[in-house]
Amino acid sequence: IDHYDRVLIRLFVGKTNIGRQMVLDGLAYSYGDTYKREESLAKSENRGFWAFAKPPINPKKWRKANN
Repeated sequence: IDHYDRVLIRLFVGKTNIGRQMVLDGLAYSYGDTYKREESLAKSENRGFWAFAKPPINPKKWRKANN
């Protein structure tokens, strides 16, 4: 449980880590440094939302601006 009282888990389907795969595919941001390498790779290869002219705002930045 994080400081926002959210339950944090790692979900696997077989041997596939779903959170890691979502970050790698450019469909999610890394939580902290958990999948930073995967996020950097997705960004450098313009995968998922990294291919948008303007990617969505990072949830951490959004919470900071709206709390």
